[in-house]
Order: sequence, then C-alpha cells, then structure tokens
Amino acid sequence: MRNRWWKGTLLLAILAMLAIACGEAEEEAPATTQAPQTTTTAAAMVEEEPMEEPMEEEAMEEEPMEEPMEEEPMEEDMGVDLTVPPDEPKGGVIRIGATPSYDDRLWSYAAEIGMDARIGLDLEIIPFVSIPYTQLQTDEIDMLFSCQICYGTIIAEFPEYRNYLITNQYQGFVLIGRAGQTVVYEEALERLGDADAAKAELAESMRGKQFVKTEGFPTTFERALLENIGLTFDPDDSANQDVEFKYYPSMEAMNFGYLSGEADYYTGNLSAQARMLYSEELAGEYVVAAPLELFGASAILYSTEGVRADWLEENPETVLRSLAIWYRASRYLDEYPEIVGEFVGEEAKDQTGGTSLGGIVTSRIMTELNYFPLLEDAKDYMFTPGEITYFGNVVAERFEAGREEGYIAEDLDWQDYEVEEVWFNRLLEREDLVAWINAPLGTGVGPDGDVPQG
Repeated sequence: MRNRWWKGTLLLAILAMLAIACGEAEEEAPATTQAPQTTTTAAAMVEEEPMEEPMEEEAMEEEPMEEPMEEEPMEEDMGVDLTVPPDEPKGGVIRIGATPSYDDRLWSYAAEIGMDARIGLDLEIIPFVSIPYTQLQTDEIDMLFSCQICYGTIIAEFPEYRNYLITNQYQGFVLIGRAGQTVVYEEALERLGDADAAKAELAESMRGKQFVKTEGFPTTFERALLENIGLTFDPDDSANQDVEFKYYPSMEAMNFGYLSGEADYYTGNLSAQARMLYSEELAGEYVVAAPLELFGASAILYSTEGVRADWLEENPETVLRSLAIWYRASRYLDEYPEIVGEFVGEEAKDQTGGTSLGGIVTSRIMTELNYFPLLEDAKDYMFTPGEITYFGNVVAERFEAGREEGYIAEDLDWQDYEVEEVWFNRLLEREDLVAWINAPLGTGVGPDGDVPQG
C-alpha cells in the first residue's frame, strides 16, 4: 500500500541531495539540506587581474568565461534554505510536553541525532507524568502527546485545542491468555482453515472466563471482540453475559493481579503486554489469544500531537518542518528499529523510573504493537476517504461515542479540532521538504547521526 506518485517528480532533488552528502556538488546543491555556500562568482572572477592576461593572449577562452556569467541567476531555483530558522513568533523553537508513552518518542530521538538543527528547528523536550493539557492551554508548551479520544473531557474548557499530526496507530488491542490454557485464534484458523470455525472455537474457550479490567475504563473494545466472535455482552446484566469482568482500582493493581495468576485474559497496559509477550523472564508463559483484527473497526485508535490553533496560524513554516522531522524520523524506526528501540527504551526508563526493556523488546513494541506509517504510506492508510482506516471515520465514531457517554457536547464538530489531513496535504505540496524527508539517512547514532551517508 505504498504510494509512490511523488518519486518521479522529486528524482532530481533527491540526486542533488545525495551529491551534497558525498561532497561532490556544492554549487548545485538544493538549499533543502544546507545553507548556500559563499563562493566567488563568475562575474567577480573576470574582474580579477590574474584572469585578464590569458584572456588577451588566447581569445578562444572568452566563451567559457561568459557562459557561467549568464547562469549566475540560478539562485532563483534554490528553494527555501531549511537550515535557517523561520522568521516566526517562536523562531523555530518547539517546546514539547513528553509523557511516559512510546507514541511520541521520535521527537526525542530526532533531537538526539541532530535532525532538528539540520532543518532549522530546536526541539525542547519537557517531561510530564501525564498529558499536560493545562500547560498547553497556558502557553507553557507548544505541543503534547494526545489521541483522538483523549481530549474529549477538556475540550469544553479548551476550545482552541487542535490535533495536527497523527503519529501512529496503536495496535496493542490484543487479548492475552495463559499458554496452554486458552485457544489461540491464529492456530485455530490455520488448523481449521475457516475463520468462522476458528472464532467459534475461541468463543467456546472463553465462555464463563474472567477478563481483568481497570475501574472507570470503558469496555468498548472488549465488547467489540466478544460480539464479533458470537458471545453475549451486557454490562447492565452481568448474569446474562458470557464472560465476567474482574475490576481493579488501578492499572498497576490490575497488572500485578493478572501476573500473580488472577483471571484468565488480559487487555491493557502496553508495557505490561510487551513484558508478557517479549521478555525473557516470562518467555512462553503468555500467548495472543485474539489478534487486533478480531476487535473490529472500534479498535482503530490513532495517537496524535496536540497544539493550539494560534500556534498553527502563527508558525506555518515551523509546523511544516516539524511534520518533515516526524516523517524522516519514522524512516529511522523503519530501517534501524533496534537503534531507535535502544534509545527509546532508555529514555522511557529515565522518565518513568523503571527499567529499560532494551532495544529488541522496545523495537517490537513500536513496530508490532504500534504502526508508525511512513510518508508514502500515510496518504493511503489514514487520509483516503472510504478506507476503514480513514482517520475521519475513526474520529467521527469516537465523537459519537463521547456524546453517548456524556463527555462531548452535541454541538461540537470533530472537524473543528482534527486538522491532520489539512497539514498533511500541505506537506505533500512542499517538494523541498518531501525531498529532505527522503534523502539518504545517517548512521542513526550520536549528535550527527542524521548526516546523510554516501
């Protein structure tokens, strides 16, 4: 599902950027990667005395000297110099409120390898233990991690809030069971060769079993799973329900309870799921009983970056360059998952006070339990109306659910707050930024890790 319509158009720009990385064509380099170099022009050269004598002796050399003089105005085609901070209120600085999540860690990684400086920005990462909506509203930060249902409870008091970037799709909606004690849908499907039969076998194995749940969290996703495989869900009449929910006062208590042997099935915290599925200490003890696809469309959840409307309006160049950083950083995750995973694992450890899961486990969290689309995939996957994964459908459903649950007012229109598609399309129109996103990658390590190799 890779959309490559822009590659033919941008071939020359990409080739020019390759030349910069190899140090072969400084005068022809597009200004998308570095500032224009100060060189002696052809016009200045003909005025220098050492150049006049051979011109008098050999008239044949006059033509070669005149040609570059005529071509000097080529600076008009140099584009925008992305190494110079934009002349905007923030001056290219972006204060990012980072939370203990994996979803927005590519900002920190981009800053670590010098990507922001190369494009004229300064990413300032400010840690928070929870989503800092108040600090965003009071202009203490410019950006924060959010999602397409996270801000529903604060939107009435914060109408200036906007989601401008989809960072990733959370794909951690899987049902975990204990190995040897539950049917695994994928195994049943392979054995039976029929999806309906595999669902029926899974459903029968779940009937009468316990699911862990944190108090106060909606059961939307579990409901979708149960109804999809033919089990009854009735939260108002637990006696008429095919499964039982065992509630805990906090996510930490729920995680501890399940790992201690309580209940039969687990859905919940991403780090806990990764520990069960990927860690050496628990290897082979847990299995994915039901994969993401059995949760249906309700399990499509996008993480986002939230900003204020005035920041978007006042800093359009900074906004577009930030999008370019994100999509270039996504390429590093795609091509160097363990390098990025090692960095993210260490940073998450520092911010949460826990222990790092290491490069391999963290990279699996980010690539198997999350989906970070590349620029070439995002259009088809998230921004194509009619597709089940189209972000507009997802948001519309979330707003409708929020109205039913009473935390989103009837008169609120999701299109007033979700502007990701608008800014994504503006990014695609910027050939210089798209060329920069797709230029050769660096080593991915160290403060100069984004300097292209070649």
